[in-house]
Amino acid sequence: MNLNDIWSTLEASPRGDAPLVLQSSHDGLHSAVAAGLRFPGAQRVLVLRLDAAQARMLLRQGMTPAITLTRLQDDPLYSNQVSIELSSTEARYQELFGLIGGDLIVQLADDPRDAGQVILARLDLWRGFLRRREEGDTERWARGLLGELWYLRNHVLRRRPGIVGLGCWLGPTGSAHDFETGTFSMDLKTGTPASEVVTISSLQQLTPSPGSALFLGHLRLRRDGQGTTLREMVASVRDSLKGEECELFDSRLLAAGYSSDDPDLRDDLRLAVHDFRMFQVVSGFPALTVATVPAGIEQCGYTINLITCRSFQVPADFPWNASPETTTYGH
Repeated sequence: MNLNDIWSTLEASPRGDAPLVLQSSHDGLHSAVAAGLRFPGAQRVLVLRLDAAQARMLLRQGMTPAITLTRLQDDPLYSNQVSIELSSTEARYQELFGLIGGDLIVQLADDPRDAGQVILARLDLWRGFLRRREEGDTERWARGLLGELWYLRNHVLRRRPGIVGLGCWLGPTGSAHDFETGTFSMDLKTGTPASEVVTISSLQQLTPSPGSALFLGHLRLRRDGQGTTLREMVASVRDSLKGEECELFDSRLLAAGYSSDDPDLRDDLRLAVHDFRMFQVVSGFPALTVATVPAGIEQCGYTINLITCRSFQVPADFPWNASPETTTYGH
């Protein structure tokens, strides 16, 4: 029985005077995840059982401002475990509890060695999912993720198939650069056909990694009825993967804010490539880095007009078909 079925069963059952009713989906390790109803209001909540140290870590980290974490009274049936309730007054988060709980149950079945560590690791990914989606502009988010997947499929995986190529995609992990190959790094920006200005969010974003050349990619996408949805792009990449490669891919997607079961996923947004340009970030490129800003400036964001960067433009496939450490175009 999945969590949504359990919630439906609990909603149809008499509750007595209990402020919280719970039911686990399975026995054993899966009892670490339970569906609950909080009264008054029959609010759907998710309850996780962890050891004391893991529970303290989760309470300290939190999830997102819209989700409240509450330590419940110790249950003698689960000695040496602490129950943490995840709740939200917003219906869309209550719907997501089914996705989060279902994912935890699947992961526990695949890796039963330490239920608490599995739960915390997956919640790290879901935390990124929730926070990225809360940025608000779902079309901008979808364009950005589709762009990274397009580059991953059309450039990275063609040269470095499988787990090696997937390992180069670091955008969802919070890395300064979206792609790191060992010999060059690339940060990818997406925009509309008329866009020329890109936003740089930190001093690290255009700082080269040690021993690695740095490129700024700009992928312009247009709305097109014959274009590709984000869901279709995900499926296209997944078709080229297998086994553990799919597991890594799914983890990256979740960290990027993507779940195929997300009710807010934009299946009406079809995009096609207008053009793709690549710029090499070398001396003279209008970049702010930790090394170039005045002392005392710890962080900043800024915009770059790419019209002024034409002398730094290189062929779109240049990093793969030349040695970026020894060759510089336009200088």
